[in-house]
Amino acid sequence: RGPRTRAHFVPALSAAAMGEASAQGGAPPGRIVGVAPSAEAGGDGLFAHGDIDEGEVLLVEDPIARLEGEAYDKQDTALLLEALGRLSARGELGSLVSSDAGRSLWRGPPSDTRRQAYRQCIDETWPEGDERSRAERAEAMTIFSYNSYVSQDEGRLQVVFPTISKANHAC
Repeated sequence: RGPRTRAHFVPALSAAAMGEASAQGGAPPGRIVGVAPSAEAGGDGLFAHGDIDEGEVLLVEDPIARLEGEAYDKQDTALLLEALGRLSARGELGSLVSSDAGRSLWRGPPSDTRRQAYRQCIDETWPEGDERSRAERAEAMTIFSYNSYVSQDEGRLQVVFPTISKANHAC
Protein backbone atom coordinates (compact mmCIF):
# COMPACT_ATOMS: atom_id res chain seq x y z
CA ARG A 1 0.00 0.00 0.00
CA GLY A 2 0.94 3.65 -0.35
CA PRO A 3 2.12 6.10 2.30
CA ARG A 4 0.02 6.93 5.36
CA THR A 5 -2.12 10.05 5.23
CA ARG A 6 -4.97 11.74 7.02
CA ALA A 7 -8.55 10.60 6.59
CA HIS A 8 -9.80 10.35 3.04
CA PHE A 9 -13.58 10.48 2.93
CA VAL A 10 -15.76 9.58 0.00
CA PRO A 11 -19.07 11.37 0.61
CA ALA A 12 -21.62 9.72 -1.66
CA LEU A 13 -24.51 11.63 -3.16
CA SER A 14 -26.04 8.63 -4.90
CA ALA A 15 -26.65 4.93 -4.37
CA ALA A 16 -24.37 4.21 -7.34
CA ALA A 17 -21.50 6.09 -5.74
CA MET A 18 -22.16 4.30 -2.43
CA GLY A 19 -22.04 0.93 -4.18
CA GLU A 20 -18.82 1.85 -5.95
CA ALA A 21 -17.18 2.87 -2.68
CA SER A 22 -18.27 -0.37 -1.02
CA ALA A 23 -16.85 -2.35 -3.94
CA GLN A 24 -13.52 -0.56 -3.37
CA GLY A 25 -13.33 -2.02 0.13
CA GLY A 26 -14.98 0.66 2.26
CA ALA A 27 -15.53 -0.41 5.85
CA PRO A 28 -18.79 0.03 7.71
CA PRO A 29 -19.09 3.20 9.82
CA GLY A 30 -17.27 2.96 13.13
CA ARG A 31 -14.72 0.36 12.09
CA ILE A 32 -11.89 2.64 10.91
CA VAL A 33 -13.21 5.92 12.31
CA GLY A 34 -15.61 6.80 15.08
CA VAL A 35 -17.36 9.73 16.69
CA ALA A 36 -16.14 10.86 20.10
CA PRO A 37 -16.15 14.07 22.18
CA SER A 38 -13.56 16.59 21.03
CA ALA A 39 -11.86 18.23 24.00
CA GLU A 40 -10.15 20.84 21.82
CA ALA A 41 -13.09 22.12 19.78
CA GLY A 42 -16.04 21.07 21.91
CA GLY A 43 -18.85 18.95 20.55
CA ASP A 44 -18.19 15.67 18.77
CA GLY A 45 -15.42 14.92 16.33
CA LEU A 46 -14.55 12.12 13.95
CA PHE A 47 -11.40 10.25 14.95
CA ALA A 48 -9.34 7.46 13.38
CA HIS A 49 -8.90 4.26 15.36
CA GLY A 50 -5.50 3.57 13.81
CA ASP A 51 -3.32 4.15 10.77
CA ILE A 52 -5.09 4.89 7.52
CA ASP A 53 -3.70 4.04 4.13
CA GLU A 54 -3.76 6.68 1.41
CA GLY A 55 -6.93 6.38 -0.65
CA GLU A 56 -8.64 4.12 1.89
CA VAL A 57 -12.40 4.63 2.02
CA LEU A 58 -13.36 5.35 5.61
CA LEU A 59 -17.02 6.16 5.51
CA VAL A 60 -19.77 6.45 2.94
CA GLU A 61 -23.07 8.10 3.80
CA ASP A 62 -25.90 10.10 2.31
CA PRO A 63 -26.19 13.80 3.14
CA ILE A 64 -28.72 15.24 5.56
CA ALA A 65 -29.06 18.41 3.51
CA ARG A 66 -27.85 20.05 0.30
CA LEU A 67 -27.79 23.76 -0.43
CA GLU A 68 -26.85 25.33 -3.76
CA GLY A 69 -23.38 26.83 -3.45
CA GLU A 70 -23.94 29.70 -5.89
CA ALA A 71 -25.51 31.87 -3.19
CA TYR A 72 -22.35 31.58 -1.06
CA ASP A 73 -20.03 32.10 -4.01
CA LYS A 74 -21.79 35.28 -5.10
CA GLN A 75 -22.72 36.34 -1.54
CA ASP A 76 -26.20 37.00 -2.88
CA THR A 77 -28.97 37.16 -0.28
CA ALA A 78 -31.77 36.62 -2.80
CA LEU A 79 -30.10 33.46 -4.12
CA LEU A 80 -29.55 32.23 -0.56
CA LEU A 81 -33.20 32.73 0.31
CA GLU A 82 -34.27 30.83 -2.81
CA ALA A 83 -31.87 28.00 -1.91
CA LEU A 84 -33.25 27.88 1.65
CA GLY A 85 -36.76 27.71 0.22
CA ARG A 86 -35.79 24.69 -1.89
CA LEU A 87 -34.09 23.12 1.15
CA SER A 88 -37.35 23.49 3.07
CA ALA A 89 -39.48 22.19 0.18
CA ARG A 90 -37.35 19.00 0.00
CA GLY A 91 -37.86 18.44 3.76
CA GLU A 92 -34.16 18.82 4.43
CA LEU A 93 -34.53 21.92 6.58
CA GLY A 94 -36.52 19.98 9.17
CA SER A 95 -34.04 17.09 9.09
CA LEU A 96 -31.12 19.44 9.51
CA VAL A 97 -32.45 21.26 12.56
CA SER A 98 -34.71 18.63 14.18
CA SER A 99 -33.42 15.11 13.51
CA ASP A 100 -31.05 13.38 15.93
CA ALA A 101 -28.28 13.55 13.32
CA GLY A 102 -28.88 17.25 12.68
CA ARG A 103 -29.08 18.16 16.37
CA SER A 104 -25.71 16.47 16.98
CA LEU A 105 -23.85 18.79 14.55
CA TRP A 106 -21.58 21.62 15.74
CA ARG A 107 -23.18 25.04 15.94
CA GLY A 108 -20.19 27.04 17.08
CA PRO A 109 -18.93 28.27 20.42
CA PRO A 110 -21.35 30.07 22.75
CA SER A 111 -19.60 33.40 22.15
CA ASP A 112 -19.87 33.17 18.35
CA THR A 113 -21.91 35.91 16.72
CA ARG A 114 -22.60 33.98 13.52
CA ARG A 115 -26.04 32.74 14.61
CA GLN A 116 -27.09 36.29 15.53
CA ALA A 117 -25.92 37.60 12.16
CA TYR A 118 -27.85 34.90 10.30
CA ARG A 119 -30.96 35.61 12.36
CA GLN A 120 -30.70 39.32 11.55
CA CYS A 121 -30.28 38.46 7.85
CA ILE A 122 -33.41 36.26 7.95
CA ASP A 123 -35.47 38.85 9.84
CA GLU A 124 -34.50 41.62 7.41
CA THR A 125 -34.72 39.73 4.11
CA TRP A 126 -37.21 36.90 4.73
CA PRO A 127 -39.47 37.97 7.60
CA GLU A 128 -42.39 35.80 6.45
CA GLY A 129 -43.44 33.00 8.75
CA ASP A 130 -43.65 32.67 12.48
CA GLU A 131 -40.85 32.97 15.02
CA ARG A 132 -40.09 29.24 14.87
CA SER A 133 -39.71 29.11 11.08
CA ARG A 134 -37.40 32.16 11.04
CA ALA A 135 -35.31 30.63 13.84
CA GLU A 136 -35.06 27.35 11.90
CA ARG A 137 -33.82 29.14 8.77
CA ALA A 138 -31.15 30.97 10.78
CA GLU A 139 -30.18 27.72 12.53
CA ALA A 140 -29.81 25.98 9.15
CA MET A 141 -27.48 28.74 7.96
CA THR A 142 -25.40 28.32 11.12
CA ILE A 143 -25.21 24.54 10.69
CA PHE A 144 -24.14 24.89 7.05
CA SER A 145 -21.50 27.46 7.96
CA TYR A 146 -19.80 25.06 10.38
CA ASN A 147 -20.47 21.63 8.91
CA SER A 148 -20.78 21.71 5.13
CA TYR A 149 -18.46 20.42 2.47
CA VAL A 150 -18.37 21.59 -1.12
CA SER A 151 -19.55 18.86 -3.47
CA GLN A 152 -17.14 17.44 -6.01
CA ASP A 153 -19.39 18.26 -8.95
CA GLU A 154 -17.83 21.66 -9.64
CA GLY A 155 -18.74 22.96 -6.17
CA ARG A 156 -22.39 23.17 -7.09
CA LEU A 157 -23.60 22.20 -3.61
CA GLN A 158 -22.82 22.81 0.04
CA VAL A 159 -23.48 19.40 1.63
CA VAL A 160 -23.96 18.39 5.29
CA PHE A 161 -23.49 14.77 6.38
CA PRO A 162 -24.49 13.17 9.69
CA THR A 163 -21.02 11.74 10.48
CA ILE A 164 -18.55 12.97 7.86
CA SER A 165 -19.34 16.58 8.82
CA LYS A 166 -17.89 15.87 12.27
CA ALA A 167 -14.40 15.63 10.75
CA ASN A 168 -12.31 18.75 11.12
CA HIS A 169 -12.38 20.29 7.68
CA ALA A 170 -10.63 23.60 8.26
CA CYS A 171 -13.76 25.71 8.51
